[in-house]
Amino acid sequence: MALMTHKRTWFTVLGERSIAIYFFHRFLLFIYHHYGLNEQLEKIFPNAWLSIYLFTFFVVAILLAWKPFEMILRTIEKNIAKLFQPKDTLVSKKTI
Repeated sequence: MALMTHKRTWFTVLGERSIAIYFFHRFLLFIYHHYGLNEQLEKIFPNAWLSIYLFTFFVVAILLAWKPFEMILRTIEKNIAKLFQPKDTLVSKKTI
């Protein structure tokens, strides 16, 4: 915590929108593992696959930090919150 500053940097958005990154990256990881992309990278680029892998997922994290993904997540969050809101009682205030 002592290392945190109040200045905004180029990666501040990654921290502010980390929940959207965590939420949406799961779908990409499913595709990645389903199609065995790691094994294909190792075969095609035996010496550079790790660098390509890290660069790709760094770019994916930056892309998932874009505002549209945050807006989609907030919409999902609002709809789920509506499911758990208490319903209005059947007795109206006029009858009390």
